[in-house]
Amino acid sequence: MNWFLWDQLKTHAGFHRFFSGLIHFRKQEVALKHEAFLTDQDISWHGPHPFQPQWDHHLPFIAFTLHVDKKPLLYAAFNASHIAQPVTIPFQKETAQEGKGWEWVVNTAHSSPHDFYEERE
Repeated sequence: MNWFLWDQLKTHAGFHRFFSGLIHFRKQEVALKHEAFLTDQDISWHGPHPFQPQWDHHLPFIAFTLHVDKKPLLYAAFNASHIAQPVTIPFQKETAQEGKGWEWVVNTAHSSPHDFYEERE
């Protein structure tokens, strides 16, 4: 069961596009295919600054990096506040040497259709 009004798909096309994209991303992303509970080798937790989660504060922000083969592969940040949160994204020395860095996939601060980046370069 769900609350989505399938008979109003055209009215909510942006919503449908966004969640269809997330489902596709989830199925394709190797960092999201763990078959066991995550260990400290698999995940790094962050607050607004890398490797400094603020567990003891009432900050509505948490972030993490998922690792595959000990390499950082996916950074995710969640801000549950209506107030923007300045964030320092962890540096990726592995990919920086190759001239690459993090790529945006989802940014819900942007309105549809700019909230989900369907084509990754």
